[in-house]
Amino acid sequence: MDSYIVKKIKKLDAHLNIRLDSLILDTYEVVPDENVKSIIIKNCTVRNGLKIKGASRGASLHIEDCKFESYNGITIENSCFRAVYVRNSVLTETSNEDIRLNMFSGVFSHTLRIENSYIHNLFINDINISLEITNSSIESKLHYFPTKCENDERSWVFFDNVTFESSEVRFGGAELEKIHFENINVDKELGNRCNVLEIKQDFILDLIFKNAHFIETYIDLENLTVRNIKANNSTLGKVFNFFVGNIKEEQERKVNDISINNCSLGKSYFHGRIIHNSIDFGKTTFLTPPVFYNSEIPQGSIFPDSSCFSVCEDDGSIAAFRALRLHMEEQRNRELEGEFFYLEQESILKKESYSSKRNWFRYFYGVISDYGNNAIKPLVILILSMFVFALIYAICLSQKVSVYLPIDSELLAKSLYFSTKQMTLPFWSVRELTPLMDKEVSTHPIMYVAILQSIVSLTCIALSALAIRWRFKRG
Repeated sequence: MDSYIVKKIKKLDAHLNIRLDSLILDTYEVVPDENVKSIIIKNCTVRNGLKIKGASRGASLHIEDCKFESYNGITIENSCFRAVYVRNSVLTETSNEDIRLNMFSGVFSHTLRIENSYIHNLFINDINISLEITNSSIESKLHYFPTKCENDERSWVFFDNVTFESSEVRFGGAELEKIHFENINVDKELGNRCNVLEIKQDFILDLIFKNAHFIETYIDLENLTVRNIKANNSTLGKVFNFFVGNIKEEQERKVNDISINNCSLGKSYFHGRIIHNSIDFGKTTFLTPPVFYNSEIPQGSIFPDSSCFSVCEDDGSIAAFRALRLHMEEQRNRELEGEFFYLEQESILKKESYSSKRNWFRYFYGVISDYGNNAIKPLVILILSMFVFALIYAICLSQKVSVYLPIDSELLAKSLYFSTKQMTLPFWSVRELTPLMDKEVSTHPIMYVAILQSIVSLTCIALSALAIRWRFKRG
């Protein structure tokens, strides 16, 4: 179908439907009659931007397969639409100005849906409309600031299969039922990223991330009142700032549930939050220690094991793990208390290694028994040391050592027996050196090697016993 240039559309007639198909629109302003039920703009090229103004009786607006070539993009003002749909459309940049879908100063209901479209900027201000964007890309900015509905009905926001290309996403304004991110920036090879995700709503019931990858993003939820956070298989930014100040009321600090499973977090801050029901961080990786200063963590909280936490060498890492350890100690959760004690000690050890002031007692305590958290490791070291010292005894008592000589089985057997005796009866070598030597031989340089084995054996047995006692104490 051929395209025709339409220079001006002013007051449209009061037909039930208005359809503009395969046109080149030079117009800027469309003012439909208040009784129009639907406006359909399809297969059109808009040269100078499009402004729709004054639709006041709950019409629907459909924009499909259109191309917008002007920096003004689409502006919807002082209108009441039952629904707004944008499908398969491109807002291209042909000047240095911003390309935008701009909606403000109107009274809306229901939902703005954008499908299979490419948008440079999207600004939605001072309206009470829900937002749904699927299979689309946003290049630069998205600002969504709704107003409160008269009937207290909350709007909501839903993104599915959306790519944010070096963009900032900002939310604010009235209460929302939910913000849902799903399948965001799933193609990591493209290098797409969202620089800033800022949410400053008055209240949000549910904040959901599902397969959403905000890799290099600063996620700013500071002082946000939200009841539930749910995330699964997502990357939650290089910074996840969920800080709340003490000046806030208790209800504003309160969170019912935080469930972040199989995710990755960079720097994460949970200062001052009161988590009421549960925390679940199952299989989540923390690239830096999470900070829970002045927070309330409920009983039965789930944290991953120590392998999912990265240890830093600064005082902040030590303090963060210490705060979590004290939380678990207060709850008598011995299992997690032991995990965070291990991470705290690893942070201290790493800091000491950078300052060249290493505490060797702490170092060997960690190597042998993971700071009292591992009862098996000392026993394994004990058994291995028995064979190592048996070999040392045999070498020391051999008249000649060579790989070409036959193995002295009798000497090896005596050395193994003696090593076993030193393990089970520490310092036996001080009394006698049998069966390595005759009873008449009371002193020999090998006695000092045996004393060293006794010290190693006692240390391993003591650390294993302490770890077993600690495990029983955990219940």
